[in-house]
Amino acid sequence: MVPYIRKSFRKAYISRYIEDLDEFYDLDIMGMTDNELTDWLVKKVADFYIKYPNLKDDEVWKFDNKKILDKKLYQQALFETRKETYQAVEALIHNLNQFGRHNSNVMNIVA
Repeated sequence: MVPYIRKSFRKAYISRYIEDLDEFYDLDIMGMTDNELTDWLVKKVADFYIKYPNLKDDEVWKFDNKKILDKKLYQQALFETRKETYQAVEALIHNLNQFGRHNSNVMNIVA
């Protein structure tokens, strides 16, 4: 997996893990300040790595390591990563086309 896509996958996987926690459903997200929510999230990410110390290494987060990851979280993270990657490519194409339109000496890069 490409390093940046791997980072997105890792982020999505841990996000799904946190959203699956029972205490997540009782969390008063709207009543928390940004700092409180950030502190809570940082603690949950730290708890994740305490529970799964073998997942700290960047090399673990590859598609061929599917067998060591939770099946449900893996699939959810993969789906989210694929959507984000597609959206990023769409944005790039849009921006490249806009650049071409604003600079009349440059023809459109993507038709």
